[in-house]
Amino acid sequence: MSTRDFERDALILRRFLGKALAAALPTNSIKLMADSARHREEYIWVDPPWELLEGTAHITSSDDYPPHDRPDYLQRHEEWGAAVRARLDGGVLEQIRPLPLGSVELAFRGGVRLVLVDGGDTTEDQWYDDWYVRLSPAAERGSMPTSMKVRMTSFAPQLLVDDLARSIAYYEKIGFRFGEPWDGFYAIGHLDGLEVHLKESPKNQAERRWRRDNEHLDAASGVDGIEAFYEQCVANGVAILKPLTATAWGTREFCVEDPDGNILSFGGRPATAVEQ
Repeated sequence: MSTRDFERDALILRRFLGKALAAALPTNSIKLMADSARHREEYIWVDPPWELLEGTAHITSSDDYPPHDRPDYLQRHEEWGAAVRARLDGGVLEQIRPLPLGSVELAFRGGVRLVLVDGGDTTEDQWYDDWYVRLSPAAERGSMPTSMKVRMTSFAPQLLVDDLARSIAYYEKIGFRFGEPWDGFYAIGHLDGLEVHLKESPKNQAERRWRRDNEHLDAASGVDGIEAFYEQCVANGVAILKPLTATAWGTREFCVEDPDGNILSFGGRPATAVEQ
């Protein structure tokens, strides 16, 4: 059920990516909203079963919700709700992806993961669904192909690599976060709403040398706070091909080379120029 919903609502779900979501908890269901003022119109609703994790550590789940007949139900309800809100309320949604066995994962900045466990097909006496997403009619029309203005929502390089695990470790030093690879050969990294796609596949080594010798880039990225980002990369052991340098057009940039020879450029306005 969950994966089927993901495929149906994938375009709408992307509208929530990169946004800080407010969380409300009607008992053991979760309502995630990008705009609290439109809480009746635009939201992701999650019914049980679900599990909340921080990295791989279990925080809580819908199954941990206290029974209503407990004498301390109100106190346990508040404690349980506080633990969920502390991780989800205001969290920036970075990735939504299907998992094996039909479940779906919502990944938030900072390593918080909300796993929407596939509860199977609903029965006649089960009035709720596993989860669903809702937009206002006007917003939903904007997510469907129409004659309205087209808006690109993502554009990412696909880099060929020899060893997927090695490359994932390298790009994690830059700051990207990865989910489980697809079939062991393809992985997508996420950072500040941007993506990098890694594909384990043979490369043309002659072309690699030609690109390097002629300073041809495989990807270029703009960065706010370029000096701090450069220091972060150096501290994390990223292989620097060209150190941070001022350009003729008023920015500063540096280049890195990944273990497979892919060359990436990062540039941005100097901090002094941004402050003016």
